[in-house]
Amino acid sequence: MTDMEKLAQELKQRTEWQDTPVELVAEDYLEIVRQAVRHLYVMTGRYTQYSEDGSIA
Repeated sequence: MTDMEKLAQELKQRTEWQDTPVELVAEDYLEIVRQAVRHLYVMTGRYTQYSEDGSIA
């Protein structure tokens, strides 16, 4: 299973120095990671294996 919360924390650490029009909160980072993982599955032709919780079907 993909630990999306850990990925979101890492994303925040790597990008929190950047100025954004609105302040991002933890849920925003988690949604960015969810969308990125989903995009990865779609682009690699494994979209049927994608699960919202990050597990592989």
